[in-house]
Amino acid sequence: LSGRCVGATEILGELGSDNKSFCLPETISNLEQVRVIVTYIESTPKRLTEGFGLLANEAMVRTWPCKT
Repeated sequence: LSGRCVGATEILGELGSDNKSFCLPETISNLEQVRVIVTYIESTPKRLTEGFGLLANEAMVRTWPCKT
């Protein structure tokens, strides 16, 4: 399942760069993205039934918001 998580973060990163919902630093690794997402999901146990994509996207928006 870890491979699926990394793949999903890569896709979210690509989508995020297109719509600017979050702005990843150039030096961020996939492992760091996964850690942020897992930490966020673990901090919201009541929302575990919600989709991974939604929670992962929220984690990335909160951690790496685009500067306006």
